[in-house]
Amino acid sequence: MADARVARIVTAATFVPAFPLCIAHGVLSHNPVPAVGLAPLAFSAAFAIFLLSRGAKTTTSSRKSQKQPEHGHHHHHVPTDPEVTGLSPSPPSPPSPASSVAGEGTGHDVEAAEPAEPSSHEPTHTAFLTHPIFVFLVDVGLAAALMVVLVFTWIRTRQSYSSDLAMLASYATMPLLINFSIHLFLATRAFIAGLALHGLIQWTAWQAVPPDCPHCGLRVRPESLPVIPWLQSVSAPKRLFPRISVAALRVPRPSLTSFKSPSSWGVVPSGWTWKTPAWLQPRPQYTSLFVSNDDRDDDVDDDAVETPHPRYRDDPDEPIATPSSAAAVVASPVVEAVVVGKKDKKGKNSSSPAIFGDDEAGWP
Repeated sequence: MADARVARIVTAATFVPAFPLCIAHGVLSHNPVPAVGLAPLAFSAAFAIFLLSRGAKTTTSSRKSQKQPEHGHHHHHVPTDPEVTGLSPSPPSPPSPASSVAGEGTGHDVEAAEPAEPSSHEPTHTAFLTHPIFVFLVDVGLAAALMVVLVFTWIRTRQSYSSDLAMLASYATMPLLINFSIHLFLATRAFIAGLALHGLIQWTAWQAVPPDCPHCGLRVRPESLPVIPWLQSVSAPKRLFPRISVAALRVPRPSLTSFKSPSSWGVVPSGWTWKTPAWLQPRPQYTSLFVSNDDRDDDVDDDAVETPHPRYRDDPDEPIATPSSAAAVVASPVVEAVVVGKKDKKGKNSSSPAIFGDDEAGWP
């Protein structure tokens, strides 16, 4: 964190030489750039002073809490000599490759990416302003604003023909360029530490080698992804956003006037009841075609309703009268069929009268 502290001090200090140089260039050249760059420079200096003051207060409070003894507790000296305790010191365990993936190589970047827990005496809005994600967004915004001012300054200076104004503009843009480089460096470092890119690269590299050591058989490949500080901050919104308590708004109910029933108006005399008109009452002679009288759920009095007609059925109630099987069958007369031969046909068809009888032959 020492390099971040020095970088914040430099961003606050660059405002001092930039103020007279930018004002002088704007007055002589009648050009708003790079004098407009004083706005992001002032905001950068104020934000740097705020972060430095909060860091100093946090360091002082942590030192006081460490020096202050706890009341009500007695500290006893516990012997650690192996000869007194009779215990042999255990050898230190070797660091696990899985644990070194997230922590090795990050150093103070991991500490800068971890969101600080707001203490009981620290306001929640202050903890929100010092959150690493918010600081990263501020650094990105300031770097973008300074780059816009620098680009427009270089374009306008190229079009001018005065060497004195060009030299003055170059001197005025030096604090802007230094401030831009610092904010870009801080934003890049916070992005790498917040997303644990170094640990993710190591975890990806471990996937290309066998998971177990070929010599000793120990597990060398990490089983899980490294811890991502920004992801933990987003998953815990209480640490990222301040606790806002809004009092519930109580809206008084409107006072309604007393409502009177129609009987009190004198329109309907007391003792009268509303009845359903006859044309609106259900007619059972039609409804009985679809539902039975037992399934009716209306409130019509059965005594007041006429006797319903019998239900419609496809089969007749009485069977059709058919002749009994014991009735006598009238026998029809049997007609004898006569077969006429060829001879008879020939005799009938001949025109000569019959000389011989029917049973005799016509020639000797």
